[in-house]
Amino acid sequence: MSATPEPPAGEDRKPDNKIEIRVAFPNDNELVFRVKKTTPFEKIMQSIATQKDIDRKSFTLAFDGTRINANETPKMLEMSDGDQIDVQLTQVGGAAL
Repeated sequence: MSATPEPPAGEDRKPDNKIEIRVAFPNDNELVFRVKKTTPFEKIMQSIATQKDIDRKSFTLAFDGTRINANETPKMLEMSDGDQIDVQLTQVGGAAL
């Protein structure tokens, strides 16, 4: 019978299926989420909207300059622990001249 060895004291014990994602806002605010790699970004977007008290449809997310779709997951985007995603606020109003 073999037991899983314990990591040395002080070493990180994060499971491989979870990562920490930093969410950066245009005004230099930041949120940090610890999520499973298979969590759809829709769930993260809802959490951002709730925590910041903003409408879910008033922003989009981008990773490495590419827009993130709500049905994508960190695993699909090959994200790793500590990666940052950017919040892009959508423009409301305005008219063509």
